[in-house]
This record gives sequence, C-alpha cells and structure tokens, in this order.
Amino acid sequence: MNLDELDAFVAVIDHGSIVAAAARLNLTQSAVTRRIQNLEDSLGTSLLNRRTRPISATELGTQTYRFARGVISSIEDLKSSVSHKGVPSGEFRFGVCAGLGEESLLEPIKILGRLYPKLQLRASARWSSVLVERLRSGELDAAVVLLAQEVDPPPGLQGERIGTDELAVLASRELKFPKRTTLNDLKHHVWILNPEGCIRRDKLRRALLRQNIPFKLLVEADGFTLQLSLIEQKLGIGLTVPMGFTASSFRDRLQLVRVKDFLPKLNIWLLHTKHTNRLAKPIQTLKDIFLRAEDTSNQRQSITSESKKGLS
Repeated sequence: MNLDELDAFVAVIDHGSIVAAAARLNLTQSAVTRRIQNLEDSLGTSLLNRRTRPISATELGTQTYRFARGVISSIEDLKSSVSHKGVPSGEFRFGVCAGLGEESLLEPIKILGRLYPKLQLRASARWSSVLVERLRSGELDAAVVLLAQEVDPPPGLQGERIGTDELAVLASRELKFPKRTTLNDLKHHVWILNPEGCIRRDKLRRALLRQNIPFKLLVEADGFTLQLSLIEQKLGIGLTVPMGFTASSFRDRLQLVRVKDFLPKLNIWLLHTKHTNRLAKPIQTLKDIFLRAEDTSNQRQSITSESKKGLS
C-alpha cells in the first residue's frame, strides 16, 4: 500500500468513475485501475461496487476512504506548510445547502478565489442531509447547512452556528395576501417544493395536516432556481429562508409572505471536518461571508417591515 494507491482510490470515489479519476490525476485509466487493484490486494478485500453508476464504495471501501482522506489531508497540510509557507493550497471542497440557492455560491467563489489563488475550489449546492453525509464520509471539507432548531450537528463534525432564519412563504409580487396571512388563507394555492426528505417541506406538510388543510403539490422541483422561476410565473407558491431569498436575482420579482401560524425556525450552520488545519483560513473566510450575508438579509427584512408599516 502506498500514497499513490490511496490517492487513486479517493479520486475514483470523489469523481464517480475511473475515467474522471484518470483525468483528475493525469494518468491513464489502466494506471488508475492497477493502483486500485494493488490497494485491494494489499487489504485483501474489494473496495468498489463496480457495477453501480457512478461507481461507489463498498462498506469496507467507505471505511478505507475515510482513512485515506485523513492521510491525504495530512500530507496536503505538510506540503502547504513547507512548500507554500503556510499559504492555503490544494483542494477546498465546500458545499452550500440548496435551500440557500446556487447563487449563494457566487460570493464565496469570488472572494475565496481572490484571497487564496493557490486553492483549487470545488463548490456544490445540495440538500443539507447530502452535505452532512459527504462531510462525514470525507468527500467535503466544509458546508453551510440548514438544521432544525431541535437538531444538533452530527457527532464527528465541528460546527459554528451562523444564524437563525424563519421559514417564509415565497410568492410572485403580483399576488395579493391578507396583512395577517394564515395557512388557511393559502389553502387555494398549490405548492412548488423540494422532493420528499426536505426539512422545510416536512414542516409545512405537518402544519397543514394539524389544521386539516389539503397539501396540494404542483411539482417537486429539485433546484432552487427552477422553483423561483415557476413561482415568478404564478404557477404556485414555495418556501424559503430570507438569506436564500436575499441572495437570489429573483428577489425584485418575488415577495416573502409571513404566515402568522407557520413560523418554524431553522439554524444556519457552518460545519467542517476535523482534518482541516490546512484550510483553517478559507473556512473562516467562508464563515465570515455567510455572517455578512445573514446581516444583509436581516437588514433588508427590517427595511421591508418598516416600509409595510408605513403603508398600512
């Protein structure tokens, strides 16, 4: 077993195929295959489910991946410290909850790229549950996620709470709602939401069920930008947190509707793995970016609330 074999195995899991891993490592496919076979021979077990697409790790492969990730991270820390005199370098793999929108990645990519030119950024927007699992498996270094107030960060991860946001209904600006909107006022609307498994959708469904209000779903749309586009066209209404709304280019065409009997709160967390010494500065920068985004969101909500009071 050697570092090259571990590196090849990690690349296949990260990129989902031997072809992609070979391109990432600048090797031939046969070289990557040979390295993984050598690693499997050394460990005496199969590490990959080769019949799945994308390729995935076996149960023992997942354990090996976590170990290998820790080893590679330590090597990268050493290289960064010695070769780059402590300047962050190598890969920085981070994610943002899809509920905050893909556009919330724009500012982090711009700032991180400017401050840390030696970093190779890999950014993605996924559900919080997916991001947490990828953190735990070692596929990500850091992620900004939404967690219910009653839920603590999973063990094994380090985290800092960035803020707390109330869920709000999202609708076209052209639609009219009562000043003190209730869930019952929304019973004639259809919903545009994430697929099953989303925290926001689950909280809404349970709140409607408690009041015997039908849960009418127009479409499950796996993508925040698509949802916003459909909502703008008055095809239905959705759910968001103010930070996601503020970061969106749709904000001038949509409105947040505060529903007085549906005000669940979600905590915004920055989570990261323990093996992140090399990435301490970029992770702190990522945290600072989203702290500013939360402040901006709160300020805009305050201005909007004052404007509505002035009009009432």
